Amino acid sequence: MSDHITEEEQIEAIKRWWSENWASIVLPVVILIVGYAGWSYWGDYKEARAQEGSAAFQVLLEKVEAQPGQKLSADAIADAQLEAQSIASEFSGSLYADMSNLLLARLAVESGKLDEAEAALNAVIASPANESVVGLAKARLAKVYAAQGKYAEASTLVGSTEQEAYKALYAEIRGDIALAQGDLPTAHTAYNEALNGLTSAQYSRRGLLDLKIQASKTEDVAAAEAGAAEAVVSPEGV
Repeated sequence: MSDHITEEEQIEAIKRWWSENWASIVLPVVILIVGYAGWSYWGDYKEARAQEGSAAFQVLLEKVEAQPGQKLSADAIADAQLEAQSIASEFSGSLYADMSNLLLARLAVESGKLDEAEAALNAVIASPANESVVGLAKARLAKVYAAQGKYAEASTLVGSTEQEAYKALYAEIRGDIALAQGDLPTAHTAYNEALNGLTSAQYSRRGLLDLKIQASKTEDVAAAEAGAAEAVVSPEGV
């Protein structure tokens, strides 16, 4: 009998223990399962969105692709702008949104709409999606500011950078800004800094920088400023 009572007591003790502790055992397992399922769903969702963004951006690139020696028509530009704005809105905060805004800025510069270019580039700078793209947007915005005569704002944007890939470019733009203001000595120093800071991947820019260095040495300030103005507003090479 004592053995039987002991067994019953053990069963009751187990029941009481389970009643008191089941939550601490079951809930973590449930949370783990739900958390894994949620994380898996979120991962799948992000991947699907990335694929959608990639496909949309590819369509956009096809819209702005012109035949060699030809320019996009006004209708083609308007269509591309609408597509880029749609991507920037729908995929806000993503690399595709940033790239679309960069493209919007390029189209705006080519159309002489510098205010629109400024807005698109500021949208990229405000986005944390990709540090490298932000660095590029700052370089392009500095050129836009310089073209608008906002030299102080332009100089601030390209005053310095920790990104090795942009150090030479920023120095070159500082030279363009100085040259546009007729400050040949500062331009000459900046161009030499840019030349010395070129990476092996940027070696193709050496010839252009040599020309700019020579221009910044000339006493013909008007000619130098004309060359700088063209460099400032051009989206090429940035």
